[in-house]
Amino acid sequence: MGGTNGVQVAWGSASNRLYSVQRASALMAGNNTFTNLAEHLLSTPPQNVFFDATATNVSQFFYRLKVE
Repeated sequence: MGGTNGVQVAWGSASNRLYSVQRASALMAGNNTFTNLAEHLLSTPPQNVFFDATATNVSQFFYRLKVE
């Protein structure tokens, strides 16, 4: 979900896991530079939510999750 105040990323989570949220501005070959926005997020089953307040309709972003 997006808007002028940021983007909310939500995903199904499993018990006893930690997650990282990563973001990139492009998915081009050779330019898959994802940066960590948050690390070591505790799971909150059945769903985790992260709010990216820095994404404010300025550009498009791609997100991915990492299970730690």
